[in-house]
Amino acid sequence: MAKQSVYHIIIPVGMKPRPKIHEETAADILANHFKSDVYFIETDSQGTADVSVQGTAWEIKSPIGASANNIRKNMREASLQSRNVVIDLRRSKLHQARAIGYIKQYMATSR
Repeated sequence: MAKQSVYHIIIPVGMKPRPKIHEETAADILANHFKSDVYFIETDSQGTADVSVQGTAWEIKSPIGASANNIRKNMREASLQSRNVVIDLRRSKLHQARAIGYIKQYMATSR
């Protein structure tokens, strides 16, 4: 049986505000996807990415609403914080296929 790799979620000691639980679980998913440690980025500004994976900054958005406007708002905010965005739909009642459609629509019209 192959040995399973262990990846870490690194949160700076004393980081304020602390990452929320849904951000930590999204970071865990990223760690397993990229097979790499994930570092939460500590900053004084709200306008920066949440995590770094293999030196690349990622913004995690976890919308709660189920509307196209909610997805657009999250995409717009995220795009100001990082070129790389994770939309975590686990807290949303929005169906994944519909969310992907809204995201594609946003990407096509926002350039």
